[in-house]
Amino acid sequence: MIRQWEEAGISLVDAANKYLSLCLSLNTSARLSRANKGIKEALAFWMDSALSPGGLHSILDQKIAQSRSLMAQTRNRILAASIYQFPAEILSEIFLNVIYDKDNFEGDPVYITTGIKLIYQRLHQILGVCSNWRNVGIACPSLWSFIPVIHEDDGFSLRMATNLSLQRAPGANLYLAAILPPYPPYKLFDDLAKHRSRFRAINMVIPNEAPRQLEHFFDRMLKPASHPPSELSLYLRRPSDSDDDIDTALNLKQRLFCELLPQFTEFLVSLSKIRFSGAGVRWDQVIFSDRLIELQLEDFVLGHKPDLDTFLTALSSASKLQVLSLTSITTFNITPEIPEHSDRNPTISLPGLKRLHIEDLYFNTLRDVIGSISQGQHQLTLVLTTNSLQIAAPAGLDFQDASINALCEVVSSTPVDTLLLCGRRRGGWLDEEELEALLQAAPSVKTLKMSHWRFRSSECRVLTRPQSSDGAFPAIKNMHLCWAGIIDQEGFKSMVTSHPIQRMVLGGYTESEPGDFFDPFRGSEEIVAWLDSNIPNFRLYDLDYEPPEFKLTEWQLW
Repeated sequence: MIRQWEEAGISLVDAANKYLSLCLSLNTSARLSRANKGIKEALAFWMDSALSPGGLHSILDQKIAQSRSLMAQTRNRILAASIYQFPAEILSEIFLNVIYDKDNFEGDPVYITTGIKLIYQRLHQILGVCSNWRNVGIACPSLWSFIPVIHEDDGFSLRMATNLSLQRAPGANLYLAAILPPYPPYKLFDDLAKHRSRFRAINMVIPNEAPRQLEHFFDRMLKPASHPPSELSLYLRRPSDSDDDIDTALNLKQRLFCELLPQFTEFLVSLSKIRFSGAGVRWDQVIFSDRLIELQLEDFVLGHKPDLDTFLTALSSASKLQVLSLTSITTFNITPEIPEHSDRNPTISLPGLKRLHIEDLYFNTLRDVIGSISQGQHQLTLVLTTNSLQIAAPAGLDFQDASINALCEVVSSTPVDTLLLCGRRRGGWLDEEELEALLQAAPSVKTLKMSHWRFRSSECRVLTRPQSSDGAFPAIKNMHLCWAGIIDQEGFKSMVTSHPIQRMVLGGYTESEPGDFFDPFRGSEEIVAWLDSNIPNFRLYDLDYEPPEFKLTEWQLW
């Protein structure tokens, strides 16, 4: 067949050359010929016939284009022969890994808006490679199990993608990711409610100005269903242009999800994973079940101390809980005075807990939470900010300061595996003595992460591990520094060598003189080369890189 194809190609070229030669001869003859009018009209008719749609030249163009397309497809199939031989099941698995695998997002959290758009961009890129891939992709239900709903203020919408996914994903086990507009999309709610028994997980972003939308949605969704969702993520979004005063006012206001919908609280019992941001629920009405394995709460006011006790009591009913995360949760003291440490905190046992994440809590909340959860085998990640040295008070009352000694007493009461210190643009919020005291209070720390800290001689000195610490000072194995000002480079080297550091992530700068303009590290600096040579796993980032754990404002897709 290949020889016949080659011979046919040679014959085609010969015929085309002969045809072109005859066309040239006709052109010359037409200019020189003195033939009568009838012959010229007949020649013109034959030319028109050859050039007209459906004529010889049209047919030749069509056949050449078809042969070119077929040759290109054949070439692509030959070059990609190995992947074309894969069964459809293997191709589907590859597609799923490319589109949904979290590792493909460069290690950062997958934020919901960009995540939805990126997933569908990748999906359609794969479908557009060839007809074979498109057929496999359309026939793969798991590839369409992600149901996107986006209605943004700028008019951007994914309504067609929503409908296509619902059509092409038969059965259940669907993941609904929705970003709602300020106005209630009642028709959308009704359409989604028709598929309520098919959703495995629901992740919704609700505008701050329209929190009651959620009640309209769940009023339609919480009907008798054979397969209720097992995962729920709700994010009450703040206005993007809010200033510090508005942020403070919002922080001091207690907000609740679906307060007027009793069946919503009952629905929580069936969930295995809960993530709430911006608002909570009536915890006095909540009883968790042994289905709950992950609970993540962030950025809302829980209430006064008795309200925290109520929440902790409800939490104790989650006997199989494995992951607990509390971020920017605010509670108040009953009175504005700084209370003495009390042993009256309810002590709860979470025997299955594996990971505990506590981040950006005011001192009074931090003390009460850590004092209430009994020690176990879980790993604790503790993120401290300037709020860690403040005692929150309700609106109209002044916040008060907590001492570093009080904070150290709380930190020392439980083993800490990972410690994060969030600094400020102009440096850390602890002086060198306070930093040293805090590290001595957490000798079990193995991972230390610091943002916006300047490492002068004093900071390097207090971070240096004494040679005879006898376990009273952390032995850091992982160190992550972003926006780090390395002022005393020799002192920084001494600090690094005093710890058994196996991995370091650095994004920082140096100053020729204290207070001068800083020079970001680009990789050619002597200190960077030294770190690369002395730390087994060293990675340099750009100065403006901020690790995801220091970002508090973005809601994740999963």
